Amino acid sequence: MSDTDRLNVIRQVYLVLFREAESFHNRAGGNLAYLLRGIATSATMDFSQPQDREFVDCLRRWFPEQHPVWQFVAMVPEPHA
Repeated sequence: MSDTDRLNVIRQVYLVLFREAESFHNRAGGNLAYLLRGIATSATMDFSQPQDREFVDCLRRWFPEQHPVWQFVAMVPEPHA
């Protein structure tokens, strides 16, 4: 993915979450910064913690599974008890 493509993904994600999030002062802001760093550096970021679920659910609402943002989101399944 080119630098321009990654910048477009960053822009899309930021604008959607800015519009939809109530605040960036909670965990959403930290998750957003973490994700944007991953996109900017072409790294896959781990969002497998239970406290990340709300953020990932928001991404799922606004970005179909074919959207390039998912190249940068890793979710390791939780082990079953």
